Amino acid sequence: MYNHTSIPGNHEHHPTNNDPDSLLPLFLFFLSRLLPALESPFTEKVQRTKDAINICLTHAQGDLDFIFSIPPQFDVRTARALDSCVMLYKDAVDSFRNALAFLDQLGTLGTLSFH
Repeated sequence: MYNHTSIPGNHEHHPTNNDPDSLLPLFLFFLSRLLPALESPFTEKVQRTKDAINICLTHAQGDLDFIFSIPPQFDVRTARALDSCVMLYKDAVDSFRNALAFLDQLGTLGTLSFH
């Protein structure tokens, strides 16, 4: 895994199915919007495998992971697709907050993995 600050990228680049690396700047841009919404000290890391691009948010205390797995053929060429991505992230944030609230009520904090 590597830290997102070491990833070069142009947010105006249009990704293609044959160029999964071009998706990373786009999703990292969304992550930069997502992390403040979580209102917690999280760090993000990206891992690319032959089957997926994994984006992992890790709590600063290391006790909670939030993982996005994106197929490498995921294509975001249109504004409508970008809007869909934003909505997916908003839904993910809402689900994540609900899960944290539930765990807080139980008085324990485990490991969550959303795929």
